[in-house]
Amino acid sequence: FGPVSSIHFGGSAIDSLVPGKSEFRNIIDTLVGYKKDKKPILNSLAALHYMHDWPYYKQIPCYAGRVFCHISANGSFYPCVALEGSVTASCLRHDFSEVLEAVSHKTRHCNGCWCTGTLEFNQMLSLKLTALMSILHFATSPPKIRNRRIHEPCKI
Repeated sequence: FGPVSSIHFGGSAIDSLVPGKSEFRNIIDTLVGYKKDKKPILNSLAALHYMHDWPYYKQIPCYAGRVFCHISANGSFYPCVALEGSVTASCLRHDFSEVLEAVSHKTRHCNGCWCTGTLEFNQMLSLKLTALMSILHFATSPPKIRNRRIHEPCKI
């Protein structure tokens, strides 16, 4: 699960898809309940609890630019997809290690982690137990468990 955010995707064009704060928190609470009931929710409890305060995220340890990065088709380098457009480093004009050194500090000024894949990765690298257990459970589950769907409607 990942939140829809007009801040990062499409601006006002998707405002009708963006839930209100209380609606979003109810959805997160429902997902936490499903997770505790052993339903196939891939998000870890650590990530769900972090997302609960959307759109006001807290700072967490961030490994973007140190452990992972994004390189666009034009060679632009970003420590994290959330910083796309705000970093001017290019892998086509500079050595990769120079680019990495130049932008690795940029994540310290991030407003918070909104990309759930990156959030989970940061939680795992921070050794959050629920994040580690969640991915281990999912990765070691038989395919029929991984492909199972929840047939209950999400009540808001």
